[in-house]
Amino acid sequence: MTTIVIIKCLKIIEQMNLKGKEIVEDFTIAKIERIYNGIGPDRFPDWLRDIVTMANGLFEPAAMIHDLRYHIGGTKADFTAANDEFRENCYTLVKAAYAWYDPRRYKWLFRAWRYAGYCQEFGWSGFHKIGEKCECSACANYTEKTEKTENTESAEDKATSEAAEAEKEVAEAEKCAGCENCTCGKHEPETGPTVKKKKKSKKKGKK
Repeated sequence: MTTIVIIKCLKIIEQMNLKGKEIVEDFTIAKIERIYNGIGPDRFPDWLRDIVTMANGLFEPAAMIHDLRYHIGGTKADFTAANDEFRENCYTLVKAAYAWYDPRRYKWLFRAWRYAGYCQEFGWSGFHKIGEKCECSACANYTEKTEKTENTESAEDKATSEAAEAEKEVAEAEKCAGCENCTCGKHEPETGPTVKKKKKSKKKGKK
């Protein structure tokens, strides 16, 4: 989901004082972009989810909070509470958009009730259970990118360490090359040509 849509939903959540609005404070906009994928389950293809989201744009702020609830996860009771909260937030959004005398109000209220029922009936598999690793597409993609980055950084650190070790060995070699008393055990000491000293001959004096 785009940053513009996220910011728009955040403003509506605050203005309408939707239930669960405090939950968004625990996430950055970038994190919400990875979690919130519109209206519809993860198993929907992108094109279908886009259609459903466009047709039900009124519910997007409620759906964002709902997706964050599913991402955090918890127990079966938490699952039911998240779906109830979604329904109540959708009701709030509908009542703010349509007056009591507008027939569309009751059409949308029924749709909100029906969608919350779908979530309760079929959404358990997408709700994160306690201790369960997140398998949603957003987190899977993020984890993959993070692992690639970590692997790249690790390879770079290893290469840097090896280069530093090589430089150290070269420095040691330069330091002890030519030393007649080399004790490093890695290099053969260099020795110059041997200079033979001439023995001084003793002159015998004449008697």
